[in-house]
Amino acid sequence: MELKKKINIIPIIQLVASLVALIVEEPGKGEEKKKKAVTMIKDLLKSSGINIPEPFLSLILPIIIDKAVDILNKTLWKVQN
Repeated sequence: MELKKKINIIPIIQLVASLVALIVEEPGKGEEKKKKAVTMIKDLLKSSGINIPEPFLSLILPIIIDKAVDILNKTLWKVQN
């Protein structure tokens, strides 16, 4: 059962990354927003008792955030012509 919890954490982080991206949205401040998002997600995971090694988080969070923002750019934030 413990393995299943660990496997499901990535989709949860992806969802959280999408929500955090919406919260920190400020046009034109990409790297600053990403740093804020990474910090918010790490704090949320820590306060929820979800212990993921820092090196792993530092590796995956920027990728997950970029993917979430890319999806939001193509859907929710899509500019209408």
